[in-house]
Amino acid sequence: MDAEFRDSLVLGYEGLIESLTLPDPNDRHVLAAAITCRANVIVTANLRDFPESSLSQYSIFSQHPDDFILDQMDLHSDSARLLATAIAQHKLSLTDSRPTWTKYLEFMARETVLPKSHQAATGKEFKTLISAALQQLQAGK
Repeated sequence: MDAEFRDSLVLGYEGLIESLTLPDPNDRHVLAAAITCRANVIVTANLRDFPESSLSQYSIFSQHPDDFILDQMDLHSDSARLLATAIAQHKLSLTDSRPTWTKYLEFMARETVLPKSHQAATGKEFKTLISAALQQLQAGK
């Protein structure tokens, strides 16, 4: 992740860990890092271990990855294309499992994964964006 996202590594959060309270004490490092880098949101499928009562005092909230992805689509006019490119890149990066697009989208559709994003990604307009992103990515290889 550090190689792909410059400045994504949070340092100096360790001193906060012991003072934090979460349902699962093993998750306190996540909140400590979020506080240290002044994050607004913790993106996690594990929402029950990051309750509002523990996060609100730091002006942080937790959000499921599915909702986070959909929120990104509404940021600006080019967001859907950028998201389609990210989905295409992710699918292409799965070199060990090499799922077909059908299997990849079936996985996304699972209730515990990305069901809302799957619904958006399988819409006609979004499929066109993914197709164009794939062509561009494959032409660049």
